Amino acid sequence: MIARINRFLFVLGSLVLSVDSIAGPSIESWTTDAGARVLYVQAPEIPMFDVRVTFAAGSARDGEQKGVANITSALLTQGTDELDANAFSDQLGATGAKLSTGARRDMAYLGLRTMAQEEYSVPALALMEAAMAIAREIAAKSPVATKLAKHALNQIEEMTLRDGYRFEQTMTGQLGQSEDSKEAMRAFVEKREPVFKGR
Repeated sequence: MIARINRFLFVLGSLVLSVDSIAGPSIESWTTDAGARVLYVQAPEIPMFDVRVTFAAGSARDGEQKGVANITSALLTQGTDELDANAFSDQLGATGAKLSTGARRDMAYLGLRTMAQEEYSVPALALMEAAMAIAREIAAKSPVATKLAKHALNQIEEMTLRDGYRFEQTMTGQLGQSEDSKEAMRAFVEKREPVFKGR
């Protein structure tokens, strides 16, 4: 009986040691001064790094206009003020990096995988920062305006130019009746940033 117990304890100890040896990587965590939570895993044997920024966004916030989160995330890699979509793609391709965007139910994300060498990572990170600037700019807009723009894009795709123009004018009229539109006008007159409520 004692031999069985010893054998059982030996097997159990071996299992515990083997589980410890295959445990996942050490994850460091901290919060930046701006309040962003950072999770960091160092893997020096791989000369690359991954960055993923998640936002409190996603399809759950789309309201009646489904697809706003998806179209917004897709727009993040379609150029900047300085680069059109082709130039943005060409510069990203020259770095060998992968820039990914997406929206889930409760979040949106922007991710970058790049080689760690500065000749690749510095320009790739600059493109990611440009995409994040676009995200900040879109997030600062009225949710009502963003949703109506998405709705207009969906509707006018099959319309004639004349009908599409009329439809967009109707959407502009609807937007003008929103609280966000009135807030935008007040903010302009008062020379301040608008505070949109999504109504």
